[in-house]
Amino acid sequence: MIRESRRSFNRDLGLGAWDLKRIADARIGLCAAAVLTGVFFQAASPKSSAFAKATADRQAVSPQGSWFKGNLHTHTLNSDGDSTPDDVVRWYREHDYNFVTLTDHNYLTSVDGLNALHGADEKFLVMKGEEVTDRFDAKPVHVNGFAPNAFIKPPGGSSVLDMTQRMIDAIRGAGAVPSVNHPNYGWAISAADLLQLQRTKLFEVFNGHPLVNNMGGGGVPGLEEVWDRMLSSGRMLYGIAVDDAHYFKRPEDKAAPRPGQGWVYVRSPRLESRALVEALERGEIAPGSRVVLVITGARPEPAPSDHARVTTIAPDAHEVLSALGLRS
Repeated sequence: MIRESRRSFNRDLGLGAWDLKRIADARIGLCAAAVLTGVFFQAASPKSSAFAKATADRQAVSPQGSWFKGNLHTHTLNSDGDSTPDDVVRWYREHDYNFVTLTDHNYLTSVDGLNALHGADEKFLVMKGEEVTDRFDAKPVHVNGFAPNAFIKPPGGSSVLDMTQRMIDAIRGAGAVPSVNHPNYGWAISAADLLQLQRTKLFEVFNGHPLVNNMGGGGVPGLEEVWDRMLSSGRMLYGIAVDDAHYFKRPEDKAAPRPGQGWVYVRSPRLESRALVEALERGEIAPGSRVVLVITGARPEPAPSDHARVTTIAPDAHEVLSALGLRS
């Protein structure tokens, strides 16, 4: 369980100090009382050096901005998806997202034409991305690069850890922001590996693909527990929630990696690629999925439908819900 000292909203952003419990909808198959961090997935004890540095950095450089909802992990026919980039982008545009990042495997999908067709200033953006993809001893190693300036070739490596670090370094070399993808997929990237990685602040604590083992198994811990161990050790890492959507033509197939399973809210001064990725690196994010949000003190209730239901009793909780794009 994530400790009380870490289950809070950022005070420096004026959002209050309420615990947030995440009660999962059976639709995404999470256990019924998974407890995650608050609006920014606050990453460490308030007394830790990592927490203090991250808070100071955010206060020093964080501009005021708006909350933008988006998905950071999406596939098209350019790799192993079932739909064209146009159809994929159209789905997110029509489902009230503000941005989507196309992250095809080892392929940099062009977004200029898509933005010309679907983009709208401060309303919707298509962001470039690439899922740098390789294997080491049959273990899948995948790292997303957000907003790269060029195609990123998988750099290889002598171990899972070495390969992952080389991917991160190559992504940085392309001017992009890295995020370690679905560590438990194929039981590839261990907690020990994550702890040793450098030059990255992001990883997927929730991935909507049905085969990525978010909750762990067979003696391997779930990603929430892995995350908690890292944060307790002083390693500052921000968790994101993503779709990893591949199939847009099978909306009722729960065995398929479909859209609409995980997302993030990013607080950014503007809806523009560089501003968004800089906000991600500052941790100005609010991951989400198909869940029920319950402010501490309220009785947890199961979700009655696919739509999130929110119960609140905390003072000024409406401000928090408004920031999340929800209503109490």
